[in-house]
Amino acid sequence: MSPNHPLLLTTLLLLLSTAAAADSPAPTPLVQRICKTTADYPLCVEALYADDRTPEADRYVMAFISVGLAYTNATGTRSYISGLAKDHTGRVDRMRLGRCGSDYDAAISRLEIAYNDLNSETYFGLASLSGEAARNATDCQAVFSKSTWRPLGNRNRVLLVLCQVIAYIGKSFTGGGD
Repeated sequence: MSPNHPLLLTTLLLLLSTAAAADSPAPTPLVQRICKTTADYPLCVEALYADDRTPEADRYVMAFISVGLAYTNATGTRSYISGLAKDHTGRVDRMRLGRCGSDYDAAISRLEIAYNDLNSETYFGLASLSGEAARNATDCQAVFSKSTWRPLGNRNRVLLVLCQVIAYIGKSFTGGGD
């Protein structure tokens, strides 16, 4: 799976996350049901509606949308981390960014496996793999907890919410949800 424009889509997701909820289309019942299970309902709706297929999506298409958006976010964030590492020469900043780079490498790997799981229609790994990718975003955020510089906060939050969407949908396919 390779994203078409990872930095563009990641930037779009970040911009959408700050948009007013009133600018969002009325979420479908499926989007409402899914997003109510996440840590950030407005961000979830905005992120899912970044994909034109969302208004007509069933649960299966929504799974592909959420995995694709999460993967694009993760690969875009990984590239962003590499750029930040070049610009910040302080030892502590480089260490933090290196840790986050490793976290995002792991998240990308897990999302690739989740995509393959979804594509093969087995579904059983979706919830656990997305949970692991979400933990990678949380771990990255924790690296900056004692710093006033938190360059990845929004990106981590977007990945976390998208992974929560994937987990919910995955559980619904395997009898652990709707």
